[in-house]
Amino acid sequence: MSDRSGGRVGTLLRFFVGCAIVAGGLYLSYDWLNHRPKAHKKSGRHAPKGPLVEVVRPTPADARIRIETYGVVIPYRQQILSSRVSSQVVRLSDRLIPGGLVKRGELLVELDRSDYLLALSERSAAVADARLALRSEMENGKSALFEYRLSGQKLPEKEREFLLRKPHIEAARSALKAAEAAYEKAKRDLERCRIRAPFDAVVTRVDTAVGDVVGTSKALATLVRSDRFLVRAVLSPRLLEGIEIPGYNASRGSKATLRHDYWPLATPPRQGSVTGVEWGVDEESKMAYLLVEVDDPLLLENRSKRLRPLLLNGYVRLTLSGRWMKGVLKLPLTVLRGDGEIWTVSKKGRLHIRKVTVLWRDDRDLYLPADVLAEGESVVLTRIETPVEGMRLRIRPLQEHSGAAESGSGPRHSGRKEPR
Repeated sequence: MSDRSGGRVGTLLRFFVGCAIVAGGLYLSYDWLNHRPKAHKKSGRHAPKGPLVEVVRPTPADARIRIETYGVVIPYRQQILSSRVSSQVVRLSDRLIPGGLVKRGELLVELDRSDYLLALSERSAAVADARLALRSEMENGKSALFEYRLSGQKLPEKEREFLLRKPHIEAARSALKAAEAAYEKAKRDLERCRIRAPFDAVVTRVDTAVGDVVGTSKALATLVRSDRFLVRAVLSPRLLEGIEIPGYNASRGSKATLRHDYWPLATPPRQGSVTGVEWGVDEESKMAYLLVEVDDPLLLENRSKRLRPLLLNGYVRLTLSGRWMKGVLKLPLTVLRGDGEIWTVSKKGRLHIRKVTVLWRDDRDLYLPADVLAEGESVVLTRIETPVEGMRLRIRPLQEHSGAAESGSGPRHSGRKEPR
């Protein structure tokens, strides 16, 4: 009896659980059918169109061209010291050694003068004899004139001049002049036995010693002017217009700073100025050579302990301060597309392909006239695969890009050889 009642209760329990599950399913189905999600169509007006690009809006500013290059220190003036007479070296200056500094007019080499002293004495005697001979002829001419007047004769012009010894007097005058000229030459030859420095100089080479017999073709020493050096800088010819060069495109030269690589970093650079350009290019590299003048290169006048002297034939790095450009736009070099074109975007987000005139370009930046951009226009930095005039663009936040000032952030360019 108890087993029947237990079975009946289990059956009822299963029945009620099944009904609850069916009722729950019906309720969820009803709720989903009445509250199912709906697809919303996006409005075409808000859908983005065109590629996403980065742009820059440059502001006009003054910029100074700065060019970096390298060069070699060379003499401003170099002279090979030689003798103008032949004799034996009897004395050399203590400062006539490589690296020695000598002053203008300083005695450097003294030659044996004994033969030239004798020659001077002989020439002096010859001058005295010529003067005496002229005086005698003039006295003879006066006597002949007196006798001619007493005779009362009338002779032809040529005979009368010969009788009055005028040809003899002219010959004696010429002989005196020749004797005096020979005396002056002997006097100068004697002076030339003492060879002096033609200018303030540094000695770079000595080719003689005491006891050498030297002639007029013998090199004694090599001197280099010490108050001024030149730097021969190598430069691409297309960069010459960015620099002020006397006699080429300006009356005054651009300023330059230079330094040897082996100077301490704290050493200030030396100052120089452009003096000219060599009128030709290298046959192999096709590079131009610029000449930069440096005063007091050996610090003989300026005794500053911070500065360092320049060394002849040493390499130096130069920074040339070139021309000023007024009110230009400075842009990254990468914005230049194709054959001198840039891409701009208007206020309405439309692309414009614009051909421009490049005022100056270097390794990093480009300089354009300020009027290449209309009001509100920006320059596209991003590369577009297929640019079409007037196409719509999406713009990222703007960047500011201004021109360079004189402080040293201006355009720079390396003067090294460009790849062919």
